[in-house]
Amino acid sequence: MQYNRALMVIDMQNAVTPLYQAESVLALINQRIAAYRENNQPVVFVQHEEAGMVYQSEGWQLVSGLDALPSDFYVRKTYPDAFLKTNLAALLDQLGVTELEICGAEIPFCVDTTIRVAFHEATTFSSRVVPFQ
Repeated sequence: MQYNRALMVIDMQNAVTPLYQAESVLALINQRIAAYRENNQPVVFVQHEEAGMVYQSEGWQLVSGLDALPSDFYVRKTYPDAFLKTNLAALLDQLGVTELEICGAEIPFCVDTTIRVAFHEATTFSSRVVPFQ
């Protein structure tokens, strides 16, 4: 199926917490997830891996209360850039996504880097950045 828009949720993982205003951040992100699902648009969760955030470890898991479903899309990354050495660009291309809305944790690092690279990847997107810390 082809979509125009997708929501990307970056690094909302246990090892990234505690987030500043965590309850508000989680509620806002879940509202965006619900809006995308209501419009049958994909939600992509990006999860970082490094020391303390080893694949499938407790720190790597998405935070409790985040409305992630098995039918959503998942991307594993090891760099702040969610496109670098991942299947993200291919996934977005396969889904026909031309517009991204990006939110998540670690805004000055992974979210910011991914937004900048999305410009380079020639993907148009809207950004609704949810504040952290």
